[in-house]
Amino acid sequence: MTIYSCDFINKRRSFHETKSRIDKLYGKTLVLPDTLNILYHNQLMPCKKTNLLHGELFIVSRISGTCARCVHNLKIWEEELINHVDTSRIKFLFYIYSDDYKYFKNIFYPEINHDYPLLIDTKDSFIVLNKLTEYDSRFHTFLLDENHNIKLVGSPLFNNEMKELYFREIEKIYSESG
Repeated sequence: MTIYSCDFINKRRSFHETKSRIDKLYGKTLVLPDTLNILYHNQLMPCKKTNLLHGELFIVSRISGTCARCVHNLKIWEEELINHVDTSRIKFLFYIYSDDYKYFKNIFYPEINHDYPLLIDTKDSFIVLNKLTEYDSRFHTFLLDENHNIKLVGSPLFNNEMKELYFREIEKIYSESG
């Protein structure tokens, strides 16, 4: 005889509900805000999304600009993924959400050593447009194909299985495109 506690049943139900919601994201087209600001080499510039959307694959991630650990993870992105893929074929788009841009720029931005633009999203438009409010930050990273359809959901940073899944999916898409 097996006895389940209420907590076990609630965790199991929560897992299945989360998995069901995530499964619905696969194949969905991710919507990017039409106009946004880009922070690049300490310069904030307006940009239209059409200027960003040239490439075969995209890795898009929404990062909290008020979380020191989250911002620090940008360095890990470079070490774990950016330096290991063909960046002429894969574009990395990092949406930095902060309702206090000045705080982010003065406190966290000086600590970031990078050579790629950061998309500044002060209204959390990325989350709102894509109806992602019900997902926690683990599910705010996406691998997109050239049509901006979601191929993978989840961050490859601290999960080796997920990182390998990203590399396999990227290789699969490369081989299909010739």
